[in-house]
Amino acid sequence: MQTLTISKPDDFHLYLRDGAAMASIVNYSAAQFSRAIVMPNLKPAITTVDMALSYRERILDSVDKKYNFEPLMTLYLTDNMLPDIVNIAAQTESIKALKYYPAGATTNSGNDFTINDGMWLEDMYVSVFAGTPTVSQSFAGYGEFSSNDFGNS
Repeated sequence: MQTLTISKPDDFHLYLRDGAAMASIVNYSAAQFSRAIVMPNLKPAITTVDMALSYRERILDSVDKKYNFEPLMTLYLTDNMLPDIVNIAAQTESIKALKYYPAGATTNSGNDFTINDGMWLEDMYVSVFAGTPTVSQSFAGYGEFSSNDFGNS
């Protein structure tokens, strides 16, 4: 029999929030995981490289130095994200993905892509990534619709 031991796995979907809430929970994650994909749906949402890097610094400032924890950052994909932001994010080592949330589907998801006027995922993909033909960036989707997606409030 073979055994595989993972001493400190990665967390691929971590909500840390910010401020006191983040400071009160980040060390619980850092004690168990060596890295984490950090979700960007704060208020305001993390939509630029500068915002992501600043948030990453706040996370690292809150982590007890006895842990070797690496926050892997994401940008919150919105209707008005410019291809230039995607290009810069793809060249930034600590930013690992763009996160898609349907509008109103989860906490702080009011600024996202909507499909009210026929905007479906492929339309969003074309509008954001059309100017980024050589970018290799992960795309993380939130797999549900909200009532807002169908013109309901």
